[in-house]
Amino acid sequence: MAKTMTYAYDMALPVADVFATIMASQLAYFHTRNAAIHELKLGTSVATTLRTKTDKDPVPATMTVSELIPNERFSMEVAYAAGKITTTYALTPTQAGVKVSYSETNTFVKKTFERSFSWVGWAYTLLYRRNIKKRMQWIEQSTVRESKVGDTNDAPSI
Repeated sequence: MAKTMTYAYDMALPVADVFATIMASQLAYFHTRNAAIHELKLGTSVATTLRTKTDKDPVPATMTVSELIPNERFSMEVAYAAGKITTTYALTPTQAGVKVSYSETNTFVKKTFERSFSWVGWAYTLLYRRNIKKRMQWIEQSTVRESKVGDTNDAPSI
């Protein structure tokens, strides 16, 4: 049985700019694990280690771009021994800018892993909302900073 958690956050920013920030952040992560990766596309994959909700120590994992629709969706699948985690950013245009929905779905290969997750899952869910809100705020602030690069508001008038 899969457990999905979702968080939505509204930003008064252009969809394309927010999507570019998300992609740049994800590319930076992939690039630090494999310097040969300079672009993310469907199927791009990297080996990594990460902490899971059910393991004390970092575990080996493979991250793969599983969906990429520019300015709409970016999904990544993390496969590891106990199962997989699918994370998705979905962007929906609004009158004020964009609504970014982030979801994380955890699936497990064994019932024992599922039970372990249910024991720690309630605590993780409490932290999840706080951490994802911080992540969304970081994306928003990074997008604002990036949009000011090359801004000519301080240029003299002609």
